[in-house]
Amino acid sequence: MSRNSSFAGRCDVVVLGSGVAGMTCALAAARGGARVVLLEKSALIGGTSAMSGAGIWAPANHLAAAEGIEDSPEIALDYMRNALGNEQANRFTAHWRELCTQSGPMLRMVEQETELRFALTPEPDPVDVDGALPRGRMLSPLALPRAVAGRFADKMRGSTLPHLFTYHDMFSPNPWGRPVRTLFSMGPTLLKRWLGNIGGQGSALMAGLIGGAEKHGVDIRLGTSVTGLLRDEGRVTGVSLADGTELLADRGVVLATGGFEWNRELYAEHFPGETDWLCSPDTNSGDAVSLALSAGAALDAMGEANVHPALPTRYEGRAHGMPVAWHVGPHGIIVNAHAKRFVSEYDYNLGAALNRKTPDGRPENLPAWLICDRRFLFRSLPFTYYALRSRGWMRSAPTIAALAARIGLDPKALEAEVARFNGFCARNRDEDFHRGEPMWERFRSGNWKDGEKNAALGGIGKGPYFAMPANRSILGTKGGPRTDEFGRVLTEQDVPIPGLYAAGNAMANPIGTRSIGAGTTVGPHMTMGYICALDLLKRDPETPVAELPRDQTKKVEFQ
Repeated sequence: MSRNSSFAGRCDVVVLGSGVAGMTCALAAARGGARVVLLEKSALIGGTSAMSGAGIWAPANHLAAAEGIEDSPEIALDYMRNALGNEQANRFTAHWRELCTQSGPMLRMVEQETELRFALTPEPDPVDVDGALPRGRMLSPLALPRAVAGRFADKMRGSTLPHLFTYHDMFSPNPWGRPVRTLFSMGPTLLKRWLGNIGGQGSALMAGLIGGAEKHGVDIRLGTSVTGLLRDEGRVTGVSLADGTELLADRGVVLATGGFEWNRELYAEHFPGETDWLCSPDTNSGDAVSLALSAGAALDAMGEANVHPALPTRYEGRAHGMPVAWHVGPHGIIVNAHAKRFVSEYDYNLGAALNRKTPDGRPENLPAWLICDRRFLFRSLPFTYYALRSRGWMRSAPTIAALAARIGLDPKALEAEVARFNGFCARNRDEDFHRGEPMWERFRSGNWKDGEKNAALGGIGKGPYFAMPANRSILGTKGGPRTDEFGRVLTEQDVPIPGLYAAGNAMANPIGTRSIGAGTTVGPHMTMGYICALDLLKRDPETPVAELPRDQTKKVEFQ
């Protein structure tokens, strides 16, 4: 039962936003004994997380340990340092250490306190550096009835992705690559899920988290907009609401409202150049940025985002993106405005290459185009369906030169680049970007072995030829108020603002555009929400302004 009537105007913790960061924070704080109110401005619950594939990167977890996979926070931290590089390490190493340390306990707590059950996926870490594992850090929830979300079951945000399938189903039987086989092999299961309103991916994840939060008495309020933060002698003490009332928070306020990609001014300032699609709810309009600034916070990482290829679709009556790796396959390449390849098309961090900027802040590789022949276009029936139904998205021409002229590229340059790639395919090795060779790219292309044909390579042959925009699509921006490793929002002088926290895409995210796993956003976002809850539970609500040093706070642990 919800305890919302017992603390209508005052509580311990106010959480803004109902995605995985906010909901995990609310669950952990309530489980630790705090009175928690979670506010969501939309009439729907779950945010971008409910729309997601719910791949979760969580190092040193108990599921991997049960399968005998050797991992530890120290090994995971080594991987993050090597995968993300020195510049980010100087700013975020302390965050990474907390994420690696707390991901395992977070996941165990979620399984203990909700009906969610997770299973490992077959995915390796996508960056081939020391500390990477071939399996064990990626997982996803099993299918779960939406009824687990209780009174919010019919208020969960829908997705552009087919949530009748779990994340695991996307690997085997693989509905994108083998739709007919999938329907034959999974027919009875899919019918049972449909009749029982059972979902996978983000639907399962959010249903479980919502149900767990409700079980522990979190007061969840939808359609509730916050207009400002309440402050007393520098401490954030609560929020003011659009209806004119106030809600006091004795321990603190957590900003978990998502990114700012739907704020046109902010987005244009920090993401110049072409964007194909936004893939998130239009409620991601930068609330955390404005609220944090009003409290004196510093902003950071404003040019970082979760960038992923997406197919054109429609959502809530407008053009929208469905995040799918449609660009991966033989017989196609991605080129920039100079008709040059700039990355392996199978590289999981294609998004970082697309978002790369010149020293003066301009896009380095945009606009970008995928160039292919007919074999690429018809390799997947679902992809072909979306490609053909979106009028104007795909261009075609009988020759490479004619295609180049149609999309504004230099014909001779594009012909030369296609010929160069075809030469690599003939020699079975991409000498420019080693497409298909790293651990992740071998996984994506069928785990081919040395001495065999590189399954990621396939030349661009006879016409007609096709071109499709391959610019940024944004699942969520990742800039916002700067925090310390415990989620406490900082001023320009790196001093914590008492009572104010941030997590997920609402914060200056410690893992920027460059991904460390397919679940780089969901897993670390859940863990960051959990970390905020742990710190909030250690704070003495009677302390009026200056917060206690960490070694003087109450010890709170989840076993």
